[in-house]
Amino acid sequence: MNRWTRPFALVVGATVAAQGLWAFIAPRSFFDALATFEPYNAHFLRDIGAGMFGVGTAGFVAALHPRPLVAGLSGLTAFQVVHVLAHVIDRDRGGNPGFDIPMFAVLAVLTGVALLSELRSTPGSDRPR
Repeated sequence: MNRWTRPFALVVGATVAAQGLWAFIAPRSFFDALATFEPYNAHFLRDIGAGMFGVGTAGFVAALHPRPLVAGLSGLTAFQVVHVLAHVIDRDRGGNPGFDIPMFAVLAVLTGVALLSELRSTPGSDRPR
């Protein structure tokens, strides 16, 4: 690994994750400052924020953890959890909350279980012999 790639991944991952949280928590502010593409849609910005948070988390974790699957599952789990929250917050804005929220919650739980399983496994135990 190059000397600069780990710090780069930490900083950029944290920055993208922070921007994602901004879009999720304050979609109007994010829209006014950075995403001035009409029409304004709070739920869409929350979904984008969830994705950015997941990607940033994956980059950040990749800099700290030597196993790529842990970084990938960390990003997926972060995205899934925040995505569920976006649909809970915006349940009255459209979509199909009776289906979307439970389905996304199941995906979040399963992805989190996969992450925990990977964290508990012995590195290299999945390699063919």
